[in-house]
Amino acid sequence: MKQFKSILAISDQDALGEAAIERAATLARGCQARLTVVAVNEPLPREVTHLVNLMLPQDLEEFARREREDELAHAVWPIQERGGAVEIRVLVGDPVAEITREVLRGGHDLVVMADASTQGLMEWLVGTPAVQLIRKCPCPIWLVKGKWRQRCTRILAAVDPDSEDESRNALNTRIMDVAVSLAQQEQSEIHVVHVWTAIEEKLIMDRRSAARDEADKDVLEGWGAHRKRLDAFLERYALENLQHHVHLVRGEPASVIPRIAKHREVDLVIVGSRCRRGIARFLAGNAAERILARVDCPVLTVKPEDVLSQVSL
Repeated sequence: MKQFKSILAISDQDALGEAAIERAATLARGCQARLTVVAVNEPLPREVTHLVNLMLPQDLEEFARREREDELAHAVWPIQERGGAVEIRVLVGDPVAEITREVLRGGHDLVVMADASTQGLMEWLVGTPAVQLIRKCPCPIWLVKGKWRQRCTRILAAVDPDSEDESRNALNTRIMDVAVSLAQQEQSEIHVVHVWTAIEEKLIMDRRSAARDEADKDVLEGWGAHRKRLDAFLERYALENLQHHVHLVRGEPASVIPRIAKHREVDLVIVGSRCRRGIARFLAGNAAERILARVDCPVLTVKPEDVLSQVSL
């Protein structure tokens, strides 16, 4: 697998964070990629610095930074013992902003981090740290959640091909390139899922019987059109060399994909994120974010190649 050249793993001092570092190390070994592990210390509250009279605020922050650096060195020691090269770094500031800046400074093309959050109302409105990073960071984000597994035995790649939308197809290509490459590396079974919705179907209940028959015909024709697009898109991939399944399902992606992932006991879901912002996100939502909230396995979000970061250096 040569998709990734520089991987950034985020340490958050718990068991799931350790799993994220191990997953990043496994990927780096398979890709022969550079691996950097970072931790982020948030600035000390002013109340704390006022209470400490024996040390200047900047000295106190430096002490905290060195302490965290020692913890990082201990966390990556098993990887180094196995012969892996790892850089460690401690950042100070807002975690999402500092991780994004580190991606831009270091030219990293993948971030691996843990996501143990449960999405309540406020997290849906504001976004968990993982969701905020998906929105702001320009590179793919691999979110480790659920039970830790050494390898991905089953991968689900969610695609939405459209012969008339070059931007969408470019994103689909990135999703499949990563999915196929990872499946080859880890000898995984791959599930390609395309979820489509027939607008005409939503009107069936309000029509007469004859109109319902016409709507059913339109739905059937719609299925055929989507099948043709999907088959044409997948022709470029040698899926016959992999254990694979192709699913064309009518419904809503945020509902269908988690259901298939659970039924097929998938170890990784790969989805595209086109990063709606502002009022559009609240009205239409972001399918990647809603899928992330509903699955119990790791999720890899992939963005368009020309996406710009929302954080400046």
